[in-house]
Amino acid sequence: MAVSGVAAATMVKTMALAGERWLIVRFGISLARIAFTQRVGGAANATRSYLYHRAFVGVFAIKIPPPHLILYRIAIHLFACKKRRTILLIMKKILLPFFSLLMITRSDAQSALNVMTFNIRYDNPRDSLNAWQYRKDKVAGQLLFHHAHIVGVQEALHHQVMELQERLLQYKYTGVGRTDGKEKGEYAAIFYDTTRLQLLQTATFWLAEQTDIPGKKGWDAAIERIVTWAKFKDRATKKIFYHFNTHFDHVGKIARRESAVLLLKKVNEIAGKTPSVITGDFNAHPGDEPIAVIVDKQEPLHLTDSKELTVAPHYGPDGTFNAFQPKEINDQPIDYIFIKNKVSVLAHATLSQSWQGRFSSDHFPVFAAIKIE
Repeated sequence: MAVSGVAAATMVKTMALAGERWLIVRFGISLARIAFTQRVGGAANATRSYLYHRAFVGVFAIKIPPPHLILYRIAIHLFACKKRRTILLIMKKILLPFFSLLMITRSDAQSALNVMTFNIRYDNPRDSLNAWQYRKDKVAGQLLFHHAHIVGVQEALHHQVMELQERLLQYKYTGVGRTDGKEKGEYAAIFYDTTRLQLLQTATFWLAEQTDIPGKKGWDAAIERIVTWAKFKDRATKKIFYHFNTHFDHVGKIARRESAVLLLKKVNEIAGKTPSVITGDFNAHPGDEPIAVIVDKQEPLHLTDSKELTVAPHYGPDGTFNAFQPKEINDQPIDYIFIKNKVSVLAHATLSQSWQGRFSSDHFPVFAAIKIE
């Protein structure tokens, strides 16, 4: 059976658009085998090599890393020239690992949802050159540069929310001040890109024994704490998902533990089996009790740290708190993006950009590219 490069490219493109990643890899291997049996002349080999290149790579929005480019070109030419033993060796040692990198196809990239959690530090004039007036453009710039579709912010006072809204023209926000349920106190607001996401439902509850009383402090917490949540429809994929955003207390150990228990319960009550993303400053390291409660796999309601599931290796520092020092305080995060119910993670990063040695906040934003299954 003869398969032309044009036909191959058409079939691969069809599979790519359908999101059939495994099929693409298997089809590529089949192409190599078919090429072994085809009799082609010397002049035709160059054309066939190019067509196989288009079939394998041309339909993807990727670049081949320069160190592998020469090997790749040789291998594609050998596909066309039927150098059976040589190409089998290359497939085993080089090409199969290479094709595994194609698992994130164009359809994945287009459907990926960029999520961010960002403690932007409340507006404190005593922060001197790190005060909000010098940082607000940097905060907005990070959201825009990294194409965040949805961002959970912490410590945002009302005027900070308004000033971000002015700079994020295609975004809207949902959330309330934690002190009165309106505009007083810090928000755990959710900013979302309106060109990508449609807001369906939203509300806020308090991390306390009574969750519906504005300004209610829970357990031994020093400050009232909240969770703002929203239900969204992804305009690109038509998928429905929930986003929960929170900020645990920085003093009360009991409050942090009970907040973790309450969060699991509320995510289950509100979202059920619907895919969910949970962002926040949890004021706890991975080995601390609140995080242990949240990710305990023995608990049916548990969440999963997106960092543990990322396809691409984590990028950036592990620590997320810098206290406006030259670097992160330690290598333990306190800011997280958790997921639940059919959510895959393509990439995960801690973003530590600086401007003349100064950061946009005393926390680094944490970023994850996810896919709602």
